[in-house]
Amino acid sequence: MPDTIIFRGAYIRRFAESASPGGNGAEVFVRVSIGCDFTKPVRDAMNWGELPEGFEQASLTGELNAQTFTMDPGDELAKHKFDLPISVAEKFHVVSLIVPDKPNRLELRFQVKSADVKATKKLDDYFRTLGHKKGQLRISYVDEPQPKLKEDTQESLPLTGEALEQHQALSSKSKKGKPN
Repeated sequence: MPDTIIFRGAYIRRFAESASPGGNGAEVFVRVSIGCDFTKPVRDAMNWGELPEGFEQASLTGELNAQTFTMDPGDELAKHKFDLPISVAEKFHVVSLIVPDKPNRLELRFQVKSADVKATKKLDDYFRTLGHKKGQLRISYVDEPQPKLKEDTQESLPLTGEALEQHQALSSKSKKGKPN
C-alpha cells in the first residue's frame, strides 16, 4: 500500500509538455511545477530538518517514487478536484519569500512528471478556471523518501562586518545558557 504526503497551501506554478530524447519512441510527458507551504509534517515525512534562520534558499536532495497526484482546491470548489498518475516528485528546493510587514514565508517548490495522455487537458482546465488558487495536494508514493539537504560545495568564507558581530553576539548568548 502506498504512503501519502499532504502538501498544504499548494498551487500549480506552471506546467509544460516535453518529450524525452529518442526519436519516434520518445516518451511524451508533462512536467508540473508546484509551490506549497514548507510544513513540519512534510519536513518530517521527507526527513528534512529545520533550516537556519536568515537563509534565502536551499536545494534539497531526494525524490519520491510517486504514483498519484491529487489536487483539491477545497470544499467550495470540489468539482475542480482532479487526479493524475505521476511517476516522480523531484527537484525539491525551499525559498524564503518576503512578505511586507510580516516574517518571511518559507515555500517548498518541486516538480512532478506525468505521462498521462489527459494530463495537459486536466491541468489546463484547472489552471484556466482557478489560476494559482491554493489547495491541498496529496501525493501517494512507494518506498521511503531519503532526501537530505544538499551539501554546500562552496568554500566557507569568513564573516565580516555586521554578520560577524551578529554571529559573535548569538554565540555568546548560546554559551551563557549551556551548563559547563
